[in-house]
Amino acid sequence: MREAAAAPSLPPNRRLGGARAVALIGLLAVTLCGCAAQEARNAYLGRTELVGLSQSDVRMCAGFPTGTAEDRRGEIWTYAHGGTTPGGLTTPALPLMMPWGPSSVGVATDGYCRVQLRFVKDRVAEVEYAGATDVGAARNAFCSPIIRTCLSYKESGPKPAPPPSRKPAVREPGSSPDS
Repeated sequence: MREAAAAPSLPPNRRLGGARAVALIGLLAVTLCGCAAQEARNAYLGRTELVGLSQSDVRMCAGFPTGTAEDRRGEIWTYAHGGTTPGGLTTPALPLMMPWGPSSVGVATDGYCRVQLRFVKDRVAEVEYAGATDVGAARNAFCSPIIRTCLSYKESGPKPAPPPSRKPAVREPGSSPDS
């Protein structure tokens, strides 16, 4: 009977390379999923929470729209966003030493969103999203950067106008305070 040949032994610094790589990939996935899930939640809330904001409020929280259109039901404002994952997080390709050889892992960052707000009588009546808006399973996550600031704005409420400044009265030299 022939004896089975022993499996070649890897040097100690390469033995854990696969385990470390799997752990790093897992950590990266959990982190990005958590971020994308929060961004998707913002987009979900935006559909209901932004309803009722005035055009002035929307200009304050989202800026001027990239496009506008009129239809039978009102006016539609469009805001566009794209290019990177929500929250500005981009991950470079990570070089990893795997048991089968060098590999790299990265996260795709392309996507875009067009947020469309329908105004009826100067108030948001409907919010809709269009484009390549999903990040993995996180629906409409690419739309969050536009929506997030308006959610915060609505939560904190429009800022009241500052009171008019009062300048102290200037008295002429030699005049009495009662005159």
